[in-house]
Amino acid sequence: MGGWKIIETMGLRITTLHANSGAAANLGASTAIFGATAMGAPISTTQAAASSVIGAGVSSGKGANWKVVSEMVTAWVLTIPLAAGIAYLMFWLTQLPTLLAWVAVGVVVIATTAWIVWAMRHTIHASDVEAEIPSERELDEFDQDPTPHLKGQGPVT
Repeated sequence: MGGWKIIETMGLRITTLHANSGAAANLGASTAIFGATAMGAPISTTQAAASSVIGAGVSSGKGANWKVVSEMVTAWVLTIPLAAGIAYLMFWLTQLPTLLAWVAVGVVVIATTAWIVWAMRHTIHASDVEAEIPSERELDEFDQDPTPHLKGQGPVT
């Protein structure tokens, strides 16, 4: 369910990447992931990749969609306390008398399953993402060389 949403956000909503800035984003994410792994630190690969895409977009002069970035950060900050709250609620439900616990947990599981099925039926699909990708004609109209070139004279020796 989240896969297409992540692909859409990373590839289309945060910033515009070209070959060199995309390579920089991949290198940044890989370095962060392998570095954290080597130190034994936990790391979110999605957060590392998103941060690298933002950095590459800003450094290449394309900027970043800060509204999308703030939505991502808000979701990251809320994830841990919400997951802890749900875990606490489920633990509390399992402490009820046996039959009541089975019924309560069963209702939560069925409701969650129904919500997941609903969300999967109403999420974006590959065709939705494909419709947002610029055509070759639109890319040709852009006709901007993504490689930075220095202007002016070199340093005086």
